[in-house]
Amino acid sequence: MTERGRRQADLTGKALSAYHISHFFCSDAGRALETVERILKENAGLPMPRRDPRLREINYGKWEGLVRKEIEDGYPELYRAYKRDPESFKAPDGESFLDLQYRFLSFLAEVPQIDDENCLVVAHSGLIRVAVLALTHRGLNELAVMPPMQEASITILESTRGDWKLLESSSTKHLSGLTA
Repeated sequence: MTERGRRQADLTGKALSAYHISHFFCSDAGRALETVERILKENAGLPMPRRDPRLREINYGKWEGLVRKEIEDGYPELYRAYKRDPESFKAPDGESFLDLQYRFLSFLAEVPQIDDENCLVVAHSGLIRVAVLALTHRGLNELAVMPPMQEASITILESTRGDWKLLESSSTKHLSGLTA
């Protein structure tokens, strides 16, 4: 995590102090765990997070570690499918967005669904985008037009008896005081 990322995580932790959080889950990937440490530093009263590998980012298989230009040049047709038809995309030796969605939904099935309780999940951009689409009953092809999730942003969903509503998506207003 960069120094800027650390400052973003600190500011996100401060913003989260406005919420009473009953449940806390996180990806077990390195950057997510460092973010969690910084959030906990700002919120001593938070429950200890439960790490869950199902909250990891999509596995891009052979694309892992490549820059966009290398992917475009090495896998031109698959890259076009990735951008235009996310529902049919599957990374070479990796996951599809549908795999990612199923992974998230298996996690969600185990999360306590109690109205009037807040659950904090620290995860990754791709997983959050797929989760928002699944919970709001939208198709994976909307990934092609959905704005990216900003780093250290806050997305708020509300569940009322299992019916989910997106209240805030990728909010960064808590980062407004951060300088480059």
